[in-house]
This record gives sequence, structure tokens and C-alpha cells, in this order.
Amino acid sequence: NYENPLSVLYYADALKMNQNYEEAKAQYQHYKELVPDDPRGSDGILACDLSLQWMDKPSGYQVEEMKFLNSKYSDYSPAYARSDYQEVYFTSSREEAAGNSEHGGTGQQFSDIFFSSEDKKGKWSTPLPLPEPVNSEAEEGTPVFSADFNTLYFTRCSISKRKALGCEIFTAKREDEDKWSNVESLGLAPDSVVIAHPALSKDQMTLYFVSDMDGSIKTPEGKNSKDIWMVTRTDARAKWGQPQNLGAPVNSPGDELFPFVHADNTLYFSSNGHIGMGGLDIFKARKTDAQWQVENMKYPINTAADDFGIIFENELESGYFSSSRKGKGNDDVYSFVLPPLKFSLVGVVRNERTDEV
Repeated sequence: NYENPLSVLYYADALKMNQNYEEAKAQYQHYKELVPDDPRGSDGILACDLSLQWMDKPSGYQVEEMKFLNSKYSDYSPAYARSDYQEVYFTSSREEAAGNSEHGGTGQQFSDIFFSSEDKKGKWSTPLPLPEPVNSEAEEGTPVFSADFNTLYFTRCSISKRKALGCEIFTAKREDEDKWSNVESLGLAPDSVVIAHPALSKDQMTLYFVSDMDGSIKTPEGKNSKDIWMVTRTDARAKWGQPQNLGAPVNSPGDELFPFVHADNTLYFSSNGHIGMGGLDIFKARKTDAQWQVENMKYPINTAADDFGIIFENELESGYFSSSRKGKGNDDVYSFVLPPLKFSLVGVVRNERTDEV
């Protein structure tokens, strides 16, 4: 009997994230009756119907948990670290992380960037944290590499008792194997806003990132949502230009996070503002005639849980992503692959002229 109709909407969202789609649909219908002008009621009903359809007819992707990489803490946002794709960097809040501060939202330690490599037998090494100067007392994560794997881009969120600090994107230069130096901020915006989740195009001329800076799409409550932005440059040594918001249809009044640029320039990202299965869903966006076409990756890449941080192995339909679906603990890393279609043809081959087999 709570008077604010948003309580009905939030209850519907919670039911959807617990995969109770029929009950969620009834609550979205209730909200639609209470606030007929808010599209979130109709969108929620459609999302429940589509989720049931997608689960009934899954896409061809095969998904498997990467148990060697995962812990009981949050493990997410993987990135390939070598040209042979046998080493992965990822974000983790496990006990070996350097920061002693506790994250106010998760209750876990600040996250750091960890790495693990795969041997010839397919066995993964024990994940280890990157040494300083990449990891620090602050929170680091969401790594991504240049095409030659010699420049690392990552997010650092600093803490201060005196003023509010946001997050910044930093770069580091490879010295040797997993040793890095020359850590510098890109300085894309004031340090009081969020600049996070870097994604680099194959030609290294476009950098996508997440921000809630002024110019982001407003939430229904009037706050800045987190949007995907981009900056460009003319060559690898030039400075980055002015940030540009990608706008609709990529960005929405919800949050768009964890972008990734495929080798074919398809943009992948996660969102809770587009019609999806619950929480964050992974979407792909292709640009045709200066217009983005956005498509949900559907089940089993997406579920009622949070699904985000996808990467691909070059141009193959395989890679890794993160999800809060049932695994070892919180967010975990999963592998995915789209097996090639195989057809069996059964029949008899005959000579066209003689009709002989």
C-alpha cells in the first residue's frame, strides 16, 4: 500500500531479475495502469514476453563458466593480453587486491587487475595481481589493450576524504611480459565525474568510454545516466579530441556500460535501459548510413541476471564475458562459442541421363 507508484515498478524489476517473468509482467501491467504515460510499464511487459520467447528458442551460443579464473568475490571484465589469446587480464575484488578500502556498494575490497595464462594443455595459471604502478590503493579495473598489446588502458577510481572524486582512464606502457610503466591519465574530463570502461577500435583512432558527464541522457528522475561516449584522433601519437555522446539509439535513460569494439567495428555494450531479460543485458550495435542499429544478444548470452563485459577473439564468434548468474560467487567470467552449423544430407545420387545410382 505504499503510495509512490515507483514501488510497483521497482518490484516488477526485481521479479524480472529473479526470472519470475509472469509475476513481473502482472506488476508492469499494474504500473502501466498507475502511470500510463511512462513507457517503462509497456517496455517491461514486452521485455517479459521476449525473455520467455528467447529462453524457449535459445541462440546457438554455448556458454561455460571459467572456474579457474573465478573466486567467491567479483571477477569480471576480461581482456585478451597477448596476440595468441592465451593470456587474459580481468578485474577482481578477491583478497589479493592491493586496496584496503571497502567498496560502499558491494562491501568487498576495492578491485584490482589480475592476469592468468593458459598452457598448451589448456590449464590456466593461478591468477595474480599486476604489480604497481598499475594497481594501487585506489580501485582499478576494466583493462583493454592496443592492437600490438603494448599499451594498456584501464579505469582507476580514486578516493579522498576531502572531496568527491570520480573515475579516470589511464594508460600504461609494457616493459616486459606483465610489467608496466609510464602510467598516465588521459585527462578526458574533470576528476569529479566518471570516465570509465575504455574500449579501443582496431585502428586505435577511436576510444569509446562510459561517463555521466554533462550531456548524458537524463534518467526519468532527472539525473545524468551513464552513457557511452567517444573520442577520436588523427594518428596514434596525436591527442584525443573532444568527447562526443553517441546519443540514441545506443544510449538510453538507463545506464550503458562496458563497451567493446569487435574487429569488424561492431560495438558491443551492456545496458539496463534497453528492453532486456533483467539487470544488464549485452547488446550489439552496427552503424549503417550514420545510424546505429541496436540488437539484444538474447539467451543464453543474456539471462535475468547482470550480463556484461563481453570480448571476442579477433573475428571469431568466441570469447569471454561476465555475468552474475549462478556461479562461484558474485560476478564471474564465462566463455562462449558459436559452433559452426553442420548439415546432414540424406538421399540418393543418380545419373541425370540414365537414372542409374
